[in-house]
Order: sequence, then structure tokens, then C-alpha cells
Amino acid sequence: MGSRQGLLIVDVQNVMFDEQWAVHQGQEVVDRIAGLLEQARASEAPIVFIRHTEEEGPMVEGSEGWQIHEKLTPRPGEVILQKTVPDSFHETGLDDRLQELDVDRLVIVGMQTDYCINATTRRAAELGYRTILVQDGHTTIDTEHETAAAIIDRHHHELKQIEVELQPAADITF
Repeated sequence: MGSRQGLLIVDVQNVMFDEQWAVHQGQEVVDRIAGLLEQARASEAPIVFIRHTEEEGPMVEGSEGWQIHEKLTPRPGEVILQKTVPDSFHETGLDDRLQELDVDRLVIVGMQTDYCINATTRRAAELGYRTILVQDGHTTIDTEHETAAAIIDRHHHELKQIEVELQPAADITF
């Protein structure tokens, strides 16, 4: 395992901000992620973007919903990996890429808490990364039975049980 801290930005795509989805506190979360992205770029920390891709639906490759949010537009040379399941490590080459970038500490942000953030964070911890979930840097949508805020709180509690570190964006440094 490496010796650097990297930033993993998961599924911050346009579809998450349309009226059908309307993620909880979406703009505030994107602003926090943008601040972390600027900091990571300034310190030349490794940055990896994950983009969910579907064969049909709102995340078809090339569609407007599939695009990464404009506040987080990747720069030339920054890594963008495509995934088709919630776990960002599954058949994407992410683990190999992080090893190439000498990453051992992984700061995770993005969408959706109860799907891709949960699966990716758990897998990072299983793989031995020092996993830091930015507690105000991820979000989701309300369900019929649970508010987004309750979902986020529940996942924070569960992820702490497997030794995932939770830190607010303001406490993260690159």
C-alpha cells in the first residue's frame, strides 16, 4: 500500500440534480466537494472520478444526466472510471489505479449514500485503505419510509462500526 492521500469522487452526475431525484442538500454537498477538489488539485493529490454508466435510462453514456456536475469538471489527465454497479472497485481497475498513484488513505465523497457510497466505502475498508468518508460530503434522496437525513445518519453509524473514519469537509486537508 502507498503513502499518499487521494480523493475519490463518486457519481456526482447531473441526473442527481434533476427534479425526479433532487438529492438532499445537493448544492451544498457539491460546493463542499468542489472545495475539497480545489484543495486536492492545489496539493497535487491523486484524484479519481467515478461515473455510473447504464445501458438505458438517465445515465446512458454521453447523455446530459451522465455528465459529471459542472462544478467538478475533471481536468485533462485526471482519472475518470466508469462503473455499472454500486461498488466503485468492481471491474473498474480502481484498486490498481490507486496503487499506481501510491494511495493508502482514501477520502470519499459523492452520491448516493445508501448505494454507491456505502458499497464503495465498505470495499475500500475491506481492501485495507485508511478510509475517510466526508460526513457532509455525500447525500441521497428520501425514500417512502426514511428521510435522506436519517439514511445518512444510519450509514454513518454503520460505517463507523467497520472503522471508517468520518470527518467534516472543513477538517480534511490534502
